[in-house]
Amino acid sequence: MATLKEIRIRVNAVKNIQKITKAMKMVAAAKMRKAQDKILSTRPYASKLSALMSELVSLNDITNHPLIQEREVKKRIVVLITSDRGLCGAFNSNIIKYTVNYLNTIGKDTALVTIGKKGYDFFNKRNYNIIKNYPTVFHNLNIQTSNEIVNYLKDLYLSGEYDYIEIIYNEFKSVIKQNIVTDTFLPFKKSTADDKKSKNIDFIFEPDSKNILLALI
Repeated sequence: MATLKEIRIRVNAVKNIQKITKAMKMVAAAKMRKAQDKILSTRPYASKLSALMSELVSLNDITNHPLIQEREVKKRIVVLITSDRGLCGAFNSNIIKYTVNYLNTIGKDTALVTIGKKGYDFFNKRNYNIIKNYPTVFHNLNIQTSNEIVNYLKDLYLSGEYDYIEIIYNEFKSVIKQNIVTDTFLPFKKSTADDKKSKNIDFIFEPDSKNILLALI
């Protein structure tokens, strides 16, 4: 039977662990708020730029541009974005499960580019066709890394080796909820009739819409 002294030592040890855990929780919460603020502050810019690109593509007849020209889809690339670490609930498991079902639909041998360690580990163990992996991207996210990934995908598309590139990622809604999104990366999409009805905006372009579109592309 434990002595009174031993019981006091154990109680103090548990209290110390509680203090450390509380401090870790506060640090994690601060990091989470910082990351969340970054996401929410950049989203309007990304959304508006995407809408502008779609509008410009639909306004101009440059269907012969290699990044806009639609081809018969014989080979495609799926880009999957996951995290590098676990302990984040269903963040990774849901999107991995979705991607497995999607690849089974379009063909298990479809080329896969993984961004994040968790997605790579899962699909690599199961012998999926991973052509490129970008681990630890989010440890120090910067424009150079982003450009490297974009240029790699763009070059594969321009070479004619692949006809369609899409990205699967988690869209942040709240700490406990993310929506899985499948979005076309290349070729650039035109605005649909429904998109134009919902916007109902007339833009004035300087110098003109075609030159702006070519510069953005």
